[in-house]
Amino acid sequence: MRLLLPGCCAGLFLTLSTAAQPLRIVTWQPGDYSAQSGGSASNNAPTLRVGQMANVLKAYDPDVIILEGVNDRNACQRLAGLLKPATFQFAQFNAFRGTSNAPITRPAAVLARKVSGAVRSLEWKSTGQIDSAGGFAFVPLMVGTNPVWLYLAQFVDAPAARTNTRIAQVNSRKRETAAQYLLHHTRWIESGLTNSFATFVVLGNFGEGLALWPGDNAVQLLRQNGFQSNPLSESVDPTSKPFPQLFARNAQFDGAPQTPTPKDFEIGPVVYELAIRPPPAPTTSVSTPEPLSSQASRLADPTQWYLQVDERFLWLAAPLAGALVLFPLLLLPFRWLAWRRQRRALVPIRAANNAVVVDFASETEGPATLEPGRAPLAELGEGSRAEWEGRATKAEEPAPKASASAREGMMAQLIRLMRDKVFQGLSSQRAQLIDSHVSGTMQVLELEERLEKIQSQFQARLDDRERRVAELEKELAAKEKFIAEYTKAKVRLAPRVSNQ
Repeated sequence: MRLLLPGCCAGLFLTLSTAAQPLRIVTWQPGDYSAQSGGSASNNAPTLRVGQMANVLKAYDPDVIILEGVNDRNACQRLAGLLKPATFQFAQFNAFRGTSNAPITRPAAVLARKVSGAVRSLEWKSTGQIDSAGGFAFVPLMVGTNPVWLYLAQFVDAPAARTNTRIAQVNSRKRETAAQYLLHHTRWIESGLTNSFATFVVLGNFGEGLALWPGDNAVQLLRQNGFQSNPLSESVDPTSKPFPQLFARNAQFDGAPQTPTPKDFEIGPVVYELAIRPPPAPTTSVSTPEPLSSQASRLADPTQWYLQVDERFLWLAAPLAGALVLFPLLLLPFRWLAWRRQRRALVPIRAANNAVVVDFASETEGPATLEPGRAPLAELGEGSRAEWEGRATKAEEPAPKASASAREGMMAQLIRLMRDKVFQGLSSQRAQLIDSHVSGTMQVLELEERLEKIQSQFQARLDDRERRVAELEKELAAKEKFIAEYTKAKVRLAPRVSNQ
């Protein structure tokens, strides 16, 4: 029983960890909202409006709230405080502007329960590839133990795209390029995560391009890269609903989105239910032969001709493969020297037929004491001498060939070694260039964020000055009116005073 209890606890923990975690996203365009002055009372119309919005949002218990069309940053911050007991953070407030510094998209604000990093925004024109207005903002979130990246993508169509067919086609190509850049940005963020599993959610108006040009493939590109779409009905006017299209990767939709209409609001929120499902653990299975029909369909689809390989695996496998190739090359000279020594040691020692046996026991004995058949080499015949010289020549012939083959083998090894060195140098330079590019991009994003903050502060001060000027003009008009009435009254009273 004691051994069974820890096993049950471990199984329960694994079941809970692998279960899908819910994610509820609420998008809302509550209608026109006027900015509130700093000294207004707490019972005026804007403050009551924020309270009504908080009561509506509490009923849905959301994880992420996206408000569109609310141009007051302070109201969004107050709304985050009114959602208690839930704790929400004011994560993002962004409105893309044009050349005249006028907003070209409706402002969007993001409220989330847990923000896990810095928030950034990027315009399409700053990429150098898309000559169109708008851009996207990305917010890193944390839902349970899973990272979630939220993208708010807004693409501004060309004004003549609704009347000119050629301009509509060019506009669709720009929208497709924007979708490709957004996908590249998601892959870049995913490659930098320590945990490769992350959920990406894209909200925006990518699906509206089909109404302008039927061949717009922006939505198809998102689907081909693993994003599931759950747009609203095509009959819904995109301008009356906030962000009608929502795409998610590594998450599944739990039914169709809800579109309730609360009291005191003409347009209600849109509630999306998603379930974050981590990838299944790898399982070993017996491979079965693929049917001919599936093979034909796979060969007919060009997108399935290649094998998806993680780029980080290639960068880790390249040094290992280089080391495995370089080690035998460095070991080859030592093996060759050992082989030469072993070959010399295996040369058989032949018995000499011309050996001379000398007996030092008696000095009186002459050359007659030599054994018969073992005469010196000089006393051999011409045939025996030629035979021994031929054997010596044959024994010396393999030496130049062995040295030449060894020289050729060493040259090939040196060429391979130099080629590996050059490849390693180029790989390190490429990695440095990529790091410098990423750091430069992050610095540019930080500068853009600072500029946006300064611009928002300057705009707030300018609004305060304009309001103050309007108040002074009203006071001046009231004083002028009072002076005019006083002058008229004085003129009417002047004859009476003179008669008296």
